[in-house]
Amino acid sequence: MISLRPNDQRAKAAIILIYIVMAIDVLSAVSGFMQYQLLERANELGGVSTEEAYANDLREQIISYVFLVAYIVSIVLFIRWFRRAYYNLHQLPVSVLFTEGWAAGAWFVPFVNLGRPYKIMKDLYTESRSYLQRKEVSFTHLSSTTMIGIWWTLWLVSGFLGQFVLRYGMKAETIDELIVATVAETADHLLGIPLGLAAIKVIKDYAAAEPLLAIAAAQSAEVSDSGDYLNAWSAGSAAAEPAE
Repeated sequence: MISLRPNDQRAKAAIILIYIVMAIDVLSAVSGFMQYQLLERANELGGVSTEEAYANDLREQIISYVFLVAYIVSIVLFIRWFRRAYYNLHQLPVSVLFTEGWAAGAWFVPFVNLGRPYKIMKDLYTESRSYLQRKEVSFTHLSSTTMIGIWWTLWLVSGFLGQFVLRYGMKAETIDELIVATVAETADHLLGIPLGLAAIKVIKDYAAAEPLLAIAAAQSAEVSDSGDYLNAWSAGSAAAEPAE
């Protein structure tokens, strides 16, 4: 007999950080537009004052550092939720595509990270939906994997655009090149908004179905200590969450 592990707190933490990243994306886009205006003026007038250039660079650096920290933390929290969700799915009598460790590892292996996280997320949706249907548990989520496709497409586009910004921006020297880099970076931050909304939708939908998986398993006597597990999940207590 096995027990599922509460995942509600991990879902909430990931969603909060994604919202924070989205807010910084908006701030970054505004800052990028201000830099674009400064560069256009420098192009027309042949330059700008040292004070203006310094203030612009300082603002951009501060926002970039804050964004980087928030972005890394959001990825860590998302992967923690993702891996726990896939771990729980492995405890049920379903057919999964990959081992549980790939829910974390797939993000860091070149080329594999272009498709496997999407396949795992889709696996979560389809196998959980199938399991709930077999157990005749009513649910309104996981009815479609369309949002997963949207989320993953936006993630890939953002990743490729981010690589372009990084590589092109490091080589940009002329004002025209800096303008191109600024426009691309601003577009990447604007893209982060629908990407964040799609990620939140995907997490929320699956997080809403996870307690139902526990209930269905408990009713079939497939989960040990089901009462303690469900109470911990319902309470949403971080202290009650078992370690990996």
